[in-house]
Amino acid sequence: MKETHSPLQVIFQGSLLESGGRPVTRRAEQAIWPADALPGIRPQFASKSVYDYRTDSTVKQPIVDEGSNAAFDIVYSDAQGVKKAVSGLQVRLIRERRDYYWNWSEDEGWQSQFDQKDLIENEQTLDLKADETGKVSFPVEWGAYRLEVKAPNEAVSSVRFWAGYSWQDNSDGSGAVRPDRVTLKLDKASYRPGDTIKLHIAAPTAGKGYAMVESSEGPLWWQEIDVPAQGLDLTIPVDKPGIVMIFI
Repeated sequence: MKETHSPLQVIFQGSLLESGGRPVTRRAEQAIWPADALPGIRPQFASKSVYDYRTDSTVKQPIVDEGSNAAFDIVYSDAQGVKKAVSGLQVRLIRERRDYYWNWSEDEGWQSQFDQKDLIENEQTLDLKADETGKVSFPVEWGAYRLEVKAPNEAVSSVRFWAGYSWQDNSDGSGAVRPDRVTLKLDKASYRPGDTIKLHIAAPTAGKGYAMVESSEGPLWWQEIDVPAQGLDLTIPVDKPGIVMIFI
């Protein structure tokens, strides 16, 4: 714990087997403060349930409008909530970007992989008096962001938030088109051999491209497409029995 610079919620769990083999399990949680005082961050916008690709789970996460300003309250306090004076809090707005791509190997077939970059969009220094709440505001575009606040004692607090877009907004093709991504909407959740996929394609601008259906066995179907501004509807045959999962 000596190298920890951020607050932690530690879970302790232990099990003891009875003579009959049944386990008796106990669990305890403990908050760990790595310093006498830590930065505190409170977004000035609401949260909602979103899918977090980092943990593969649904979490409550702050959401701010696309193209707006993300505003936060900043404090520097101890574990009892007493606000302390501090000079030189380093506040950084970081954009979390993942670029996904497909990779083929003989052992695993087609696998989705990604490259991740943390891009520093903005930063400033903040001084606070005792019992003072500071305020910061940064312009944001869309996507995943993280606000980090680092104290002179190296303690770091952070909060993740979305600007305008998360994958659920277009998981059914009914949300606004993301500025850098083509939206795909299927007519149903699953298909059987002999069915026909009805696919609607929407893009932020009109343009040419390719539509491809692929599986772990490789490409199954493809077609050159010309997507107009109002979107394009395609029908795709499902004629490969024995395939469990396909990707478009």
